[in-house]
Amino acid sequence: MDYEPLTLVRPPENQYNKDVVKHINNLGYRTVFWSVYAHIQQSTDANQKAKSISGELSKGDIVLFSAQDHLTATPKVIKNIIKAKKVRILNLSRSRNCYHLQN
Repeated sequence: MDYEPLTLVRPPENQYNKDVVKHINNLGYRTVFWSVYAHIQQSTDANQKAKSISGELSKGDIVLFSAQDHLTATPKVIKNIIKAKKVRILNLSRSRNCYHLQN
């Protein structure tokens, strides 16, 4: 497989403590946490969801989107959030120094 090595770890359910973060760091990874969960479902209205998420966002937020093929509204939600909030999206899996959305 041709991909960059993984360097970031998100503790499941954002559940962590000092020992978990220390252990992750000792293994050579960095810990990243999300602050807004998109919670997109198969029946999600993309415009309504984007408006709802946009109202929650503030500078530095990380939005968690589930990566599932049947969640067809996700790309439109992301596009509408970018348009509404004028944010820059950073791909955390490719970023070494930036770990959040920046307005």
